[in-house]
Amino acid sequence: MKRKQSFLLGNCLMVTGMAIMVISIAYNICNHVFQLNLPEYLARVSHKTNLGTLIKQGFAQ
Repeated sequence: MKRKQSFLLGNCLMVTGMAIMVISIAYNICNHVFQLNLPEYLARVSHKTNLGTLIKQGFAQ
């Protein structure tokens, strides 16, 4: 893989990860603030994908 291709692939993966984090935070906020009664399973999964939560769980163990 050439340098330019690996650079573009890395940027695409970074944008995908950032989008997943933003969507999961928005999902949690909407679920808690507006009481939308969205599936609790998805709320737990999106809460665990947030970096801050992962760091806190790592320090708690």
